[in-house]
Amino acid sequence: MTQVLWITFAPSPQIDDEVFVFNAGPRIRLVRADSPGIQGIVLSVRSLGEAEKFLKEHKLLARDDAGHFAISPAAIDGLTVRFAER
Repeated sequence: MTQVLWITFAPSPQIDDEVFVFNAGPRIRLVRADSPGIQGIVLSVRSLGEAEKFLKEHKLLARDDAGHFAISPAAIDGLTVRFAER
C-alpha cells in the first residue's frame, strides 16, 4: 500500500527494498511503524559538524536526551528531522 501511495506522489521512482530512488534528489527509505504517517526523517549529510553548525547559526538546533541533534521540531510543525553522516 505504501509503495502505491509513493508512486502516486512521485512517479517513476526505482523501488528496491522499500528504498525509493529518483532521477534527482534524495533517496527515501520507508520504515514500518505501529501507526500510519511520517514519524520522522533522517537526512544523510557529508559532515555532522557542519550540519550542526548551520542549525545553530540559524537558531534551529535541538538536542535529545542522548545528545543527538536535530532540526528544532517547533520550527517545522513538530516533525522530527535528525542527521546521520554518510
